[in-house]
Amino acid sequence: MSRQFVHSFHTDYIAFSPGNAAGLDGGPQTLLVLFKVDSTTDNALIVGRNVSNATVWSVNPASDNKVYFSASGFAATVTLSNGVWYLLALTKANGSAAVRAHLYNYDAATWSHTDYGTVNDSSAGPITEYRVGWIDSADRLDGKLAAVGLWGSVLSDGQIEGLTAALSAWKALSPAALWGFSQASVATPVPDLTGGGANQTDISGTNVSADEPAGWSYSIGTTVTIGQATETDTAQPMGRGKSRTLGQVAETDLAQPMARLKTRILGQAAEQNFALPLANTPIVAGRGTPTVRSQTSTLVVASRSEVTVR
Repeated sequence: MSRQFVHSFHTDYIAFSPGNAAGLDGGPQTLLVLFKVDSTTDNALIVGRNVSNATVWSVNPASDNKVYFSASGFAATVTLSNGVWYLLALTKANGSAAVRAHLYNYDAATWSHTDYGTVNDSSAGPITEYRVGWIDSADRLDGKLAAVGLWGSVLSDGQIEGLTAALSAWKALSPAALWGFSQASVATPVPDLTGGGANQTDISGTNVSADEPAGWSYSIGTTVTIGQATETDTAQPMGRGKSRTLGQVAETDLAQPMARLKTRILGQAAEQNFALPLANTPIVAGRGTPTVRSQTSTLVVASRSEVTVR
């Protein structure tokens, strides 16, 4: 599943509050986008805009099939093909620095990592809004988005190569903002999966598409409490019902039940269903010291002293 944007509709976009990603108006930064371009045109992936709606920085595939990163200056980076799912990461250090493009082709299962040009940080910040799928009236996406992530750090080549299969791996690297476009309806707002407040604030158009990269998972993982049965994302936690015999010490899940030692007065009825009552031994006058009989049960029984009969 993904979100489809149609270039000819002119107004397809989703807008977000900057949340914890408000400070990403320059490097160090990593921009990560999982997308497919359906046709060669002046597309748009994501733009950071200021309070005057001016562009702070943007990422847009152009009609020459190259992806451009623009801030104070721009760099033409990787070349795309239509109809292919790509994972694109753009990383840039602080100040005037090269833009390093990392591109994974899901059809060919190949990576490339290449530096392009030199771009300065923008002076137009701070960012007050992010938009995906639309930069301006000319640059609009004709394709699909599955996920977008923003970091205030430069991820390494190795870290980025571990992000092709699941959104949970993206979240594990602590992004400043993270959006997954798996909603079954465009009426469902897109949340910031980091909890950092970069949530959807506006939407125009777009459609839900069943298309997504092969093997991709939107799961961000679940937390399971010790002793709790494994649950699905929508299931309620399941507890184990337990009972405890009166007098039994509380037990852990792995421990064996522990019984408490008890004493009984001679002649007292047994407490367990499988224990027999203890019998008294009668004392007969003139017969000397009586014989004391003991009986075994599952409980410890008090012993009886000898009695001298005169």
